[in-house]
Amino acid sequence: MENRNYNERIEELFRRHQSVQSAGFSAQAYKPGLDAIRMLDSRLGNPSSRLTVIHVAGTNGKGTVSSLLAALLASRGLRVGLYTSPHMLDFRERIKIVGPAANPPFRLSLPETAVTPNHTSAVAPDLFPDDIGLPVSEMIPREAVMQFLDIIDALPEQSYSFFEITTAMAFLWFAQSDTDCVVMECGLGGRLDSTNIVNPVLSIITSIGLDHCAILGGSRKEIAAEKAGIFKPGVPALVSGRDDETAPEFARIAAEKGSELFFADELVRTLPDLPYDAWSRLNAPTVIAALELLAQGDKGPASLVAAAGELTDLFAAACSSLDSAAGSASGAEGDTRIAFGSAPDEAGSTAAAMENSTVNIESQLAYLQRVWGSFSAITGLRGRWECRRRGSSLYIFDIGHNPPALKENFERLGRLSGGGRVPVSIVYGVMADKDVAGIAHLLPLWADYLLVAPDTPRAMPSASLLSLLSSLRPDLRLCDAGTVSAAIGQLSGAVFAAGAASAAAGTESSAAGPATSATDSTFAASSCNEFEPDRIIYIGGSTFVVAEALPLFDN
Repeated sequence: MENRNYNERIEELFRRHQSVQSAGFSAQAYKPGLDAIRMLDSRLGNPSSRLTVIHVAGTNGKGTVSSLLAALLASRGLRVGLYTSPHMLDFRERIKIVGPAANPPFRLSLPETAVTPNHTSAVAPDLFPDDIGLPVSEMIPREAVMQFLDIIDALPEQSYSFFEITTAMAFLWFAQSDTDCVVMECGLGGRLDSTNIVNPVLSIITSIGLDHCAILGGSRKEIAAEKAGIFKPGVPALVSGRDDETAPEFARIAAEKGSELFFADELVRTLPDLPYDAWSRLNAPTVIAALELLAQGDKGPASLVAAAGELTDLFAAACSSLDSAAGSASGAEGDTRIAFGSAPDEAGSTAAAMENSTVNIESQLAYLQRVWGSFSAITGLRGRWECRRRGSSLYIFDIGHNPPALKENFERLGRLSGGGRVPVSIVYGVMADKDVAGIAHLLPLWADYLLVAPDTPRAMPSASLLSLLSSLRPDLRLCDAGTVSAAIGQLSGAVFAAGAASAAAGTESSAAGPATSATDSTFAASSCNEFEPDRIIYIGGSTFVVAEALPLFDN
């Protein structure tokens, strides 16, 4: 009964307040400006003002940076709110809390009141991270979603957008859930995004690329100006990299706002020894630089500053070999032990406290590697080079849809397949408003293409996509597969039931796939190179394509 009521309410939410995800940038779905969200936040008691926010904008990499920051800070014992979009399979994926594991292993002896399912940050402070396991994430409960929608219904009549309602829901739930900090991802742009009413402790811009140009501008300079709208007076601003086209715009707006500007590629010159995948490696300097700035900040709570300082020390130690770090942990000059719970001094150093630490650096580095390598599983981030093995085939799911993301993905796919030495099939679909001509030249010649149309009015029909790509790239091997399930069924020799598309609209999927065999598995993207497949199937081009495909494998 509860699931049915929840699904009915979510369906009603999508019907009454259309989302950009389903309706595109129509007047009903996209309402730029901050007046409505400010009014809604005020009617809810201004929960946004009670949050310690790390604000993240950018063209690509927002989800990776946000999830890495949430997982890493949670690994130090913080209770971290995480707000992202869009969702893949369940509306509640947008609003999560990431924190220490609620149920420690049985070998630990803790009072029953020390850890509760509803507030997991009360773990005894002297426990080693390895003793409490990896952090976990919890989506906003269905009951909380329904209660919030009841609150919205009771408010004076106001035409709020889907994203305004979702953002306000996140503000209220995080404020009432005792979060230590919140990592909040912009939905679109920055300046006019509903999340931009917060006063953060750090503003981050991950990358600038040409996407949503009709709304954000036709050049990277114009898009940079929109993203830089999240800069706030007195709040440090971090940009992933400096380039000649966008850096002057960032500098101009930072000066106007009174924000000190930093570039991650200038702060972080050496990457530590961690289990990277393509996206976490690309965004690692931004994550590490963000933690360095948080460790030096005076705006955030002491718990956040301390946690960021601990992580910064660990990253510094990880830049050396583990053997060297372990060997120097004997109290001699150059001691590399890590002190927990102590904020850095004015120089950002915890060297004195490190000398007195009893925690072995090797154990802490091993734990850091576990958290980094598992960040997607910890936070529930999906569709970012998500790898599945079925028999001797490797399936890769990725929601990258704009030229910068697709360029990176296809280059990586080329390296993984040896330039097509291992046969590659690409299941590909796009929204009707996408610049296919700007993407066509990126499509690799060594792959076969199964063109599809996900089940949404925004999708370009597969026959139209075939016609357009045939004229733009007559050298490609193209076929019209129709639906996502038909394409995957054709490749896997299975027949899938219809219905997976409902997941993209926020309802539970009814798709049914073949039973999982003993050879089926899910593994970290960093493990893709450890498996030598006979065939690679890449599924992407749109969030909707991935959202329809994943339930076929999850079931």
